[in-house]
Amino acid sequence: MKPSDRLLFATSALLYSGPLYAGLAGYGFATLPLFAAFLMAWLFIVRPGDWPETREDWRVPRAVAWPLLIFAVQMVVAGFCLAMGRAIGGMYALTLPLPLAVPVGLSVLGILIAAALKRRGTGAPILRVPGGELGIGAGILDVARPAMPGRRDVQGFVEDVAEALDDLGEGPAAEEDIGRLAELVEEKGMTRETFEALQGAGELTLPQLQLCARLALSPPLMSELLGQGRIARALERALFAGEAALVGGTARLARDRLGEMPALADELPPAMRLRQAAEAREDAGRDAAVALALLANALDPPKLR
Repeated sequence: MKPSDRLLFATSALLYSGPLYAGLAGYGFATLPLFAAFLMAWLFIVRPGDWPETREDWRVPRAVAWPLLIFAVQMVVAGFCLAMGRAIGGMYALTLPLPLAVPVGLSVLGILIAAALKRRGTGAPILRVPGGELGIGAGILDVARPAMPGRRDVQGFVEDVAEALDDLGEGPAAEEDIGRLAELVEEKGMTRETFEALQGAGELTLPQLQLCARLALSPPLMSELLGQGRIARALERALFAGEAALVGGTARLARDRLGEMPALADELPPAMRLRQAAEAREDAGRDAAVALALLANALDPPKLR
């Protein structure tokens, strides 16, 4: 889990402490809807993909039923925290002299910090909310999550891809594994959506970078995005990333694609820069150096004397 993810998840401690301290202060279950609303607001911030976005989405009964189910579960969670606070107070004959504004302020503070962290981040759906795979926090309803209209399907698929990439670890993944994952993304018609999520996710692990570069060189995506500079940015990141497996695999695939689609040359770094990178890698990564040199030759064939 990345530090930024840990910090985002930590805001839930403030969120849940609101009803807990409300119980310790002696407030009853009449405050449940208030704290459930706070929990809903937090979930809306950290998992926006679970919610309908357009008027058309809200007209779909299944899409409306999902937020209602989330609200019902949050009522239970808030009620549990409130009951725990009252139980602790009863055990120790303790009632904290707190105005309701204090526990409310704690929950609101958690929401505000989470919103600030999301604004500072990319907001891309490549990562699940921390704890989602454990069935806690925002992931409490991940099991049998209904398909939402429009982007809801995209959100779920991209998160599944993120989990598959996480399973590959943080080191370089085998090209076969990345290839199979890329084929699955293409088969599902999610190439552009997954590529955009990866591009917007900020700091990426090596497997994520490998998949991003692989998708950037997908013929359907190249046909759609050539000339926009987005493929160029992804390839620049991969070809000069410093990891031999990533550099070599990207250079080899780019060379193959260049033969199929000559217009890709406009998205690739200049041949001179590729040759300089290849020379710099002579000692550290021989295979990557050769792949870079061959790609440079494909872009600008050496002149025969």
